[in-house]
Amino acid sequence: MTKFFLLIIPFYTLFGYSQNEDSVRQEINQVQQLISFSQFNTIDNPANAGIQDRNISLSTFTNIAKPTYMEVHNYIGVDGYVNKKFALGLYYTLDNWNGSLLQNSLGLVLKKQFNHIHVGLGIEKNTLRLLSNGLTYGDMIDPRKGLIYPTFENTTNTNVTKTLNFKPEVLYLKGKWQIGLGLNHINGENNSLKKGFSSVPLETNVTASYLVTLNNKTSYVPMLKIKHTKLAQEVALHQLFIYKLKRHLHLINLSYALNKNVGIKYGLSLNNRLKLGVQYYHPIYYSDYFPKSILINVQYLFRKK
Repeated sequence: MTKFFLLIIPFYTLFGYSQNEDSVRQEINQVQQLISFSQFNTIDNPANAGIQDRNISLSTFTNIAKPTYMEVHNYIGVDGYVNKKFALGLYYTLDNWNGSLLQNSLGLVLKKQFNHIHVGLGIEKNTLRLLSNGLTYGDMIDPRKGLIYPTFENTTNTNVTKTLNFKPEVLYLKGKWQIGLGLNHINGENNSLKKGFSSVPLETNVTASYLVTLNNKTSYVPMLKIKHTKLAQEVALHQLFIYKLKRHLHLINLSYALNKNVGIKYGLSLNNRLKLGVQYYHPIYYSDYFPKSILINVQYLFRKK
């Protein structure tokens, strides 16, 4: 069954407030930095690389709770502008599913800016390892008492597969609007661990956000994110509230992913250089499949001379 989703943006967002061009540009830049900080955009959105006011950004986050299925658990990355129109980034991720399935990724992000259009490309090398000694085998299970027996299967094997993934994206920035369209796994790489063929399905990502200036200290950004493959579709709505207090910016991100989880994130920007954040996701559907997760995020901007 095909489903249609409608994002309702408040009426006044179509008009905004009267501000001079420089102040609007400065506010949009600050908000884009916080959006990037909130969404970890260099992984999913290559066209957002370097959107840090021409600075070099060093970011990291880690999941300190039970790993969430199909989410990035540990990340470190750097991105920045090489010149006024070209930016690049590098990142490394490490995932661990209960000690038996490990994946690490090394990614390169390229971004070219054409006025209001940003074109990005992510190139990612993935290594997936399956450790046999961390699996559960049939001869380990007692029908009444559960896992009580040792296995006689060979648990010394380690199955490894390496793939190359390409992720193009186009981002449109006009006024207070930000709209993006990205593709993931366009080459349908084979990630089979048993020397067979298991193609990763093509993934389409759509994002849209709009900046609303509530007053001279508070901004609001509604954001819609849609992720679609032939196997599943995920729709998430983010509500970002940004509050200026003296020289600091405070961020609250309330998120809802349809039939998956609800989340809340608090972020603090110190002097527009150091950003600290903590994010909590709580499952609302299939809680054993999508357990709770807590992400700790740190980002630092190095000023270019």
